[in-house]
Amino acid sequence: MKATLKIASTIVSAAMIAAPANGTATLKTIDPVPTAQVVYETETPEIPLSAESVNMADITAEAGTIAADDLMTSETASIEEPCYDGGVTTKKVYFVKPGDQKAYADRVLTFSHFQEVTEVKDGRYVTLTGWTPSNGDWSYSFSIEEVQYGSTGTVPFSVEMDGTAIGMPIACYSEGLCQDGFTFTGTVSISPAPNCTYIMGSDWNAMILNSETYPEWKHSGGNGLFPDYGKYHLAAYGGDHWVIATSDAPEITYGGEEQTFSDIDDVVAALKAYAQPFCGISDPHYGGIEWAAKAVEDWEDNAAILSGKLNGTPFTIEIDNIDPLGFSGECDWSGVFVPSDFVTRQNDSILHWCNYAINIDAESNVCVVNTQTGESRSFQLEGPANANTSVFLITVTDGKHGNAFTARPELVEFVYALDMMN
Repeated sequence: MKATLKIASTIVSAAMIAAPANGTATLKTIDPVPTAQVVYETETPEIPLSAESVNMADITAEAGTIAADDLMTSETASIEEPCYDGGVTTKKVYFVKPGDQKAYADRVLTFSHFQEVTEVKDGRYVTLTGWTPSNGDWSYSFSIEEVQYGSTGTVPFSVEMDGTAIGMPIACYSEGLCQDGFTFTGTVSISPAPNCTYIMGSDWNAMILNSETYPEWKHSGGNGLFPDYGKYHLAAYGGDHWVIATSDAPEITYGGEEQTFSDIDDVVAALKAYAQPFCGISDPHYGGIEWAAKAVEDWEDNAAILSGKLNGTPFTIEIDNIDPLGFSGECDWSGVFVPSDFVTRQNDSILHWCNYAINIDAESNVCVVNTQTGESRSFQLEGPANANTSVFLITVTDGKHGNAFTARPELVEFVYALDMMN
């Protein structure tokens, strides 16, 4: 059975998605077409694999059209060597966005992340590989003629075996709309996708990203996950969502108020996206942190300071309300992550990184403060990175006396998360 590729009509009923409260659906065509569409190859030469394989000439667009310029995919291909069945091995590299789809016979992949995908085809066997900032390397291998597959890591797509790829629905609004707390003015259209919502005007477009996809876009200028990075800027921020938009976009507000931005929003995004638990690790010295050999006592403030560098960027962890040893000012130290019920007293602790002070309380509320401007952000750390059942236990000695105190283990997680910004 040949795969049939169905592309969503440029205009569909607003009933196909939840319409925002102040939006009025109209039947009006809006250009450009959605930024995320069905992805398929047209340039790479391939030898048909079998009578059941996908034949792109037989793929029909039942409604709407796809403009080549609106498919943000870039491909390279090379014929490497003959494969066992007399065909060729081909290699392609292409870019996808949340909502893009890829069809292989009955197997349809719907991507949920910005991604650079490498595809190697050897006869009827296909292997896809890539990398995401949050989950690292991944691979996905399968045979076009079979249901079975093998994968490693966390793949950035979902898979359906119905042989049908359907583009995203679109709803149009003639008097603006409010989506996820953001207000867009004028005549716009909206298309929902995994981890992303596309907003389009007559000569501009924008994307509402969440805490997973915003860091992917933010750092794509250096890692190549989003080739059009330079065309977008951060236009609005609110809650756990960010809006990036092209330069011609009108003013976008959150909660009815214009937003101002600074790098603190990037710091918060990195903490949300990249903080990872230390599974199976109990010694904070494990990994790439260059910890200073000595802890420093601040006798005046009754504080102890642990310092270090990660990839050349210095940081300190300040532990307050300690009982200073008061002998030499510098102490040998060691640390371990232990269950929180090992101790009855826990010290307040703060991570100092560049010009930011970051702390987290027992309820996993994180506060980020720019110490130069006084600007602050707060959020609750959720998921596995929340380590409120553990504690970072530190022991110090100056050669005569010894002491012990605690810090939040999440602060060490945050050091690694902030390193992802560089």
